[in-house]
Amino acid sequence: MIESDENYDAFEMQQMPENNYEAPPVICKRLESSGEYLRISNLHKTFSGGFRAVNGLNVKMYDSQIFALLGHNGAGKTTTISMLTGLIKKSQG
Repeated sequence: MIESDENYDAFEMQQMPENNYEAPPVICKRLESSGEYLRISNLHKTFSGGFRAVNGLNVKMYDSQIFALLGHNGAGKTTTISMLTGLIKKSQG
């Protein structure tokens, strides 16, 4: 089940400390209303043996915006990009 963007944003604001949340700018909201963005919801990857590399990733990417994945070694950055590009299959999301 895919949530509406209003519920999705409300969830982010409730689950994230206020100083870590920045609402998308007006141009991004316009892109959302026209469907011109990529939204990834609840992305998971669990490998055989039970190792969970990605656990519930939620992200929106907008045209003409810079996107970066940052994290320490083993955070799931390469696994995420590999799922998005089709190199490996997702477990869920």
